[in-house]
Amino acid sequence: MATKKTQDWSKVLPRRLTELQRAAEKQVRKGVDQAIELLPPAPRKSVKQFQANVERARHDFRKRSEKLVAEVRKRTEHLAANVQKRIEDAVTPLTKGLDVASRTEVDRLRRRLEHLERRLESHGEHPGAAA
Repeated sequence: MATKKTQDWSKVLPRRLTELQRAAEKQVRKGVDQAIELLPPAPRKSVKQFQANVERARHDFRKRSEKLVAEVRKRTEHLAANVQKRIEDAVTPLTKGLDVASRTEVDRLRRRLEHLERRLESHGEHPGAAA
């Protein structure tokens, strides 16, 4: 008995819905264009001018919103950089005053400890057993 391949609907469905939406939009545009062509010349001209004005306004709105988004993003990045600098300026003096080992020092001590543990194991002693 042959088994059917099951489709992954989570991938197929959104793509299919997008295709259907595009097809429906295309049909609506085609219907609107046909209806406009049935109008007498003066109203047809007015409708086409209105469509052109709406398209121009949509384009202008999109450009303005893109500029605003870019400006907000730039301001946000600048503000974040200022906040980070202020935090670093406030925290750096505090950390310098503390007696805290650096990462390099910790790594060096870790390697030294591992070396000592290997030496103990090679001598037959088990680290941690002398506690």
